[in-house]
Amino acid sequence: MVEGGVRVTLARGSVLALPFAPRLDAVLCRGVLNDLLDDGSRGEAFASFAGVLRRGGVLVCDVREWGETVRRKTREPVSEKVLETPRGRLTFRSETRLDEAGRRLLVSERHALAGDAGEVVAEYEFVMRCWTREELGRRLTEAGFGDVEYFGGYDLTPAGASDRLVCVSSRM
Repeated sequence: MVEGGVRVTLARGSVLALPFAPRLDAVLCRGVLNDLLDDGSRGEAFASFAGVLRRGGVLVCDVREWGETVRRKTREPVSEKVLETPRGRLTFRSETRLDEAGRRLLVSERHALAGDAGEVVAEYEFVMRCWTREELGRRLTEAGFGDVEYFGGYDLTPAGASDRLVCVSSRM
């Protein structure tokens, strides 16, 4: 129970088949949908959201928008950040290549922590598939959502002002 008497329940499950029997008032899906690479799983995710939301329930989700991502990653394919931590210097480096035919990002990351005991390095390779506003709208409509609003961030930045596309929609 949280302050004010609101009950919050957490459950673990797959976005493709959410494990909730009761109808929910809202679903927040943040930072996940770009990991769905095939059309089938993208459709399943939105059907899953619709299946757990009550009529009028709200879906809030975010994706990387393809057009703005291409512009950004063409200008800045490499990103590197360095942070001093109590355990040493943490360097995060990310390089993104574009697969334009598949609207995919091919990402290579390197995390290095240099401290008194030496350096520890972890490297990752993964693929993300971006969305277009048209595809996102079509998936929402097919799953029974309406009253769609788009933003460029959770701070209500206008859509198109960033490579993010935040969507707020109601289950019809």
